[in-house]
Amino acid sequence: MVRKAEFEDLPVIAEICNQLHMHHVEINDNYFQRSNADIFLKILKNDFENNKDTEYLVVESEGMIVAFAEYRIEDCKESILKKHCRKCMIEKFAVCEKNRGNGFGRELIEHIKHLADENLCTAIELGVWYDNYDAVDFYASMGFVPRMYKMSMKI
Repeated sequence: MVRKAEFEDLPVIAEICNQLHMHHVEINDNYFQRSNADIFLKILKNDFENNKDTEYLVVESEGMIVAFAEYRIEDCKESILKKHCRKCMIEKFAVCEKNRGNGFGRELIEHIKHLADENLCTAIELGVWYDNYDAVDFYASMGFVPRMYKMSMKI
């Protein structure tokens, strides 16, 4: 079941955030520093209380939070070079390690697609690390396609 997150959910969300972050450390330890859930809890509490443009969703299974997403609806203003658009930006998205592969991520994406449609969005966008092959494959299976590549060069 997908529902809007509550303040009391933040410790569990912080733990899932930390699991994802540590996965990113494994993928690219030259970029990411090790962390702990306390760091994420502090960040999440601040965002939850102060960032009114962002919404948090959780997926519950058997009374436990097994996944979450942070998203916002964003209007892109028309300019001389770009058309107006409305998109749903997924800022964070993670499934608890022990619950991956059980359909919870799919359920969450489907719920976000419904919310984006209700809000008249033309697209859902997110960022994913190139080396996070499982996540890239998951998002591709959900219909996401690359729109732009952000490239870097180590010096």
